[in-house]
Amino acid sequence: VSFEKFVESFEKSFEHESCIVVELNSSNLLLQNTNLSSAQNVDFHHNQIVCQPHFTNTSYEIAFYDNGIAYYEKMTEQDILRRLKVLNPKIEFKNIKSALDRIHTMLSESTQRDKHEIHVYLSTALVPTLLVELRGYIKDNYSFMYEFNCKKKEGEFYEQNYVKQIIMALGEREKRELELIRIIQAKDKELEDYRSQGTCQLQRSWLQTQTFNKEQFNRTTRLNRETQSVVTNPLGYAFNKDGQDLVECCLLRNEYMKVNNDYLIQSGQQQSGQQISPMKKTPQKRTQQPEIKEDLEDLIEEERRRSELDKQLKQQKLLDAEVVKKKKKTLF
Repeated sequence: VSFEKFVESFEKSFEHESCIVVELNSSNLLLQNTNLSSAQNVDFHHNQIVCQPHFTNTSYEIAFYDNGIAYYEKMTEQDILRRLKVLNPKIEFKNIKSALDRIHTMLSESTQRDKHEIHVYLSTALVPTLLVELRGYIKDNYSFMYEFNCKKKEGEFYEQNYVKQIIMALGEREKRELELIRIIQAKDKELEDYRSQGTCQLQRSWLQTQTFNKEQFNRTTRLNRETQSVVTNPLGYAFNKDGQDLVECCLLRNEYMKVNNDYLIQSGQQQSGQQISPMKKTPQKRTQQPEIKEDLEDLIEEERRRSELDKQLKQQKLLDAEVVKKKKKTLF
């Protein structure tokens, strides 16, 4: 099937959920302020935390990441219902789906502090526990409360989930940046060709742009208006809506490629088995699903187009270099 249809039908697990940033009303998680001198060193409390939530209609898995440590909790329907009744004795929960939907919304819309509050407390007991308390309203403005009691997760859990998502996002952003640079460079050549033939004249001079230079672009973007906000709020940039979509695309694309590879391997084995089968002299006709075939052909065509574009740009770069050399020779 196509990637879009695969995403629609694929049942995600915890490992396929992208991280989100949760804004906190209060926290005892300490954040060292490295912008101050050692004499002025002061401990500040976190006002946000990274969360990886996975909710179904009757259960959830959730992890919070802080200072290189993961805190995790997994709850079934009966466990959730029991906790809901203890924390909300005046509310009757016949179906916990509405409660889970509300909890998920409170996490994903944590910036709306007028509607709910989120408080975090890390215990210093023998087994560290992260208590995340949510307070808000449900069902016609009834006061509603829920708590996550997350235990410290040992082993490679932190790297396999949180760090993995960061690395995948960096790789995907780099890939997309290179593709954008190719497109911009190709557009520059296209505009140059129009101008050289006199077939295209710019009517509004203020729309004219300079030819794209990657090295100059890197220099000018090292320090600009957004630099300070990136430094002070890196999580907000890394896991905003676009960042979440980027990570989810990477995670689901891996699953999609596995399915396609398995299909191709299975198809190859079937074809091989039909050719050597002693029971039948003529192999049965094997049909390939048209959507998979079209999807693979699109990928092949896209890669061919990219390779051709790279080749043309490299050739043009060499020609431009030769022109520069000739100009230098005539000058000197």
